[in-house]
Amino acid sequence: MGERGIISVAIADDHPVVLHGLESLIEGEPDMTVVATARDGEEAVRRVLATRPVVVVMDARMPGCDGVEATERILAGYPDARIIVLSGDDGPPVVQALKAGAFGFLSKMSITEGLIESIRDAAAGRPVVSSAFLRSVLDELRQTEQASPLNSRERQILELVADGRTNEQIGRAIGLSLSTVKAELAALFDKLGASDRAAALAVCFRRGWLT
Repeated sequence: MGERGIISVAIADDHPVVLHGLESLIEGEPDMTVVATARDGEEAVRRVLATRPVVVVMDARMPGCDGVEATERILAGYPDARIIVLSGDDGPPVVQALKAGAFGFLSKMSITEGLIESIRDAAAGRPVVSSAFLRSVLDELRQTEQASPLNSRERQILELVADGRTNEQIGRAIGLSLSTVKAELAALFDKLGASDRAAALAVCFRRGWLT
């Protein structure tokens, strides 16, 4: 946070109309200010490292240095950056961005509804996860070289969470009582250092723990 709790934001998108729209949307909020804009990854790296905003909103696909490479380079020089990747695709670009260290991801289809709150979440340390991508990202991350700390029941529960199931629906699907499901989720959140469902899934996405 900057002075008076203002969240500083940088935006990178290769489409001028989108870039201007995002800037106007963010500047319209009393607790946010745009400190840098960029139209490609190279420019994004330079400007983010120069201004060091709290949150970076980054398009996944840009010419030359794309959002994934830019994310890696920014975090190499500024590890505290919380980068939200925007994507119209629900597969490899999102997975690659998360592996590169992105703080979260949003679907371009829901920018106007979810961007502002996602920036606030990221600034507060809460991972940003677009529900539109959960299933496909889980599928993409099934193959991993990292050892998973999750047991079979925990993985099963997380996959049902990713499918949007309620606690009651999870219990019916795997034969557990509602109280047991709640206890399992609480233990799982504690194990992952997560505060809620979205945060737990974000941790697993980044580390490739869902197999």
